[in-house]
Amino acid sequence: MSNANSLINKNNIYSQYWENIKESDLPSYANKIITIDFEEFKKKYHNNNDTKDKEDLIKSLLDGDIYILKNSFEKNILEKLKDYVIKEKFSKENFEFHKVLDGVPNFSRNITPDLAKNYSIIQIKMSSYWFPFNEDKETFKIFQMVYPKWRTLKYISGYKEDIFEKNIPSDGLVDRIQVVRYPLNTGVIEPHTDPYLYQRFFISSYFSKKGIDYNEGGFYAFDKNKKEVDVEKILDIGDLCFGLATIKHGVNEAKGSGTKNLPPTDLRSGRWFLGIYTMESDYSKERHTSKKANVN
Repeated sequence: MSNANSLINKNNIYSQYWENIKESDLPSYANKIITIDFEEFKKKYHNNNDTKDKEDLIKSLLDGDIYILKNSFEKNILEKLKDYVIKEKFSKENFEFHKVLDGVPNFSRNITPDLAKNYSIIQIKMSSYWFPFNEDKETFKIFQMVYPKWRTLKYISGYKEDIFEKNIPSDGLVDRIQVVRYPLNTGVIEPHTDPYLYQRFFISSYFSKKGIDYNEGGFYAFDKNKKEVDVEKILDIGDLCFGLATIKHGVNEAKGSGTKNLPPTDLRSGRWFLGIYTMESDYSKERHTSKKANVN
C-alpha cells in the first residue's frame, strides 16, 4: 500500500481518498452492478470537480459495486482488432513466452491445460500480449485506442492520467494489454483476485456477446452470499467493465456456439475480451500476481 501511495498525484483530488484506505477496507465480494455510458461516467467522475460525486464513487467501489461503462469502444474497431490478432498472432501459431524485461516484444501464448499448471491460477486461453513501447511495430495501434479510456480510470485511482505510459520494464512497472480468446467449451479462469498494489481495478472490454457467440458461461463475480453473479449476460460488445481488484471473480467455460454456430476450431468463435493492466515487470523479485480465491 505504501509503495502505491508514493505514486499518487497530490494534485488529484482522488488521492486523498485512497491514501486513507486500508487493505482491510477493500471488498472481497460484489455488491451492485451499475451500468452507465462511458462519456457520461467520464463527465461525472473525471471532468467534474464536484467533490460529492467523487466521494460517492469511492464509497460505491468500496462497497463492491462493479461498473459497466457502455459504448466505450466502437464495435467495428474491435472487430478489426480481432481480425488482426487472428491473422497476425494466432493463425501463424508463433506462440512463445518472454519474460517482461527490456526489449520484450509483443508475443502470444496458447495456454493449454498442460501449461495452465505453471500459472498462479488455472487459466486456459489464447492470449496476445501488447506493450506501449512496441506500438510503432504494429499496424493496429491498440494503445492509441485504449489509453483515452484507461486514463479516466488511472485518474480515479489517484494517479496522473498518463502514469506508466512511457515506462519500460526496467522502470519496474509497465502497462500491458492482453487480447484474449477463450476457446469454446475449454476456456476458463478459476475464481481469483487480481493484484491490487499498483492497479486498483480489474479492467476489461469485450469482443463477443453471450447468446450470439456462445450460449453459457463467461465472467462472473461472487456476491456477499458467495453465489456467482452472472455479469456476462449484461455485457455488450464495446463495453468496459471495472471494479476493485480484490473482488473474487472468474470466467466459466463459454459453452455452445450461440447463433453464429461457429465450430470451436474457428478462431472467430469463443469468448473474446481485452484485459487492461499495469503490471510489475520481471525485474521485480517478488511480483504481485493473481491469487486463487477461497469462496468456501
